Amino acid sequence: MLPENVDRAIQQFGVQNEVDFTATRDGTDFIAKRVFVMKLMILAGEITHGMNDHSEQIRSTAELAFRHLQQLIVVDKDVKRKWQDALAAGGETECEKLGGVHLLWHGIQAFKVHGDGGRTDLVFAEPIEAADTAGVQGLVLTEWKKGTKDNATGKYASAKRQADLYSAGVLGGVELKRYRFLVLVSEKAVRPPADEVIEAVTAMPGRRSRCG
Repeated sequence: MLPENVDRAIQQFGVQNEVDFTATRDGTDFIAKRVFVMKLMILAGEITHGMNDHSEQIRSTAELAFRHLQQLIVVDKDVKRKWQDALAAGGETECEKLGGVHLLWHGIQAFKVHGDGGRTDLVFAEPIEAADTAGVQGLVLTEWKKGTKDNATGKYASAKRQADLYSAGVLGGVELKRYRFLVLVSEKAVRPPADEVIEAVTAMPGRRSRCG
């Protein structure tokens, strides 16, 4: 699947640019074709940049990891039991640990916001340093909440407020800067609200783990 920015650039190019290569070879036609070729070169540059945009690769991998987790809980009874036990015993903290381990299996080092706005590892609850990112594809901010269908809206809002406290500087090129994942762990399926974009940062509340 193409990164969103690459797919968008291609779609816009197709809509905005059209040239008839069977037209007559007068001067006007020649100029139009030269302009079209120049636009193609610009599009090629956008595609190259987009395909090399590591942040889109991180986002896609994180999305896949969450989708894998949702389906794994449904089909694997042992995994489902672990999440149900975590939800009943430790709530959000235990679910964060399970989620952090699963994301790391996909090459994603997940973290949450510490009280001072810094990064905290989901499993060990310790600050994340540059050395902790060795070997991972990306570093992703997540906020996990235990909730139900009745309080899902409030829980997502709470998770977003917590994510907004993040103030640490970007940790190299491995950190996903423009997206934050808000996760609701519930016993039953919950319809999440739409993604919210504020100052080029997207809060993505569509990630959920259903344990029931």
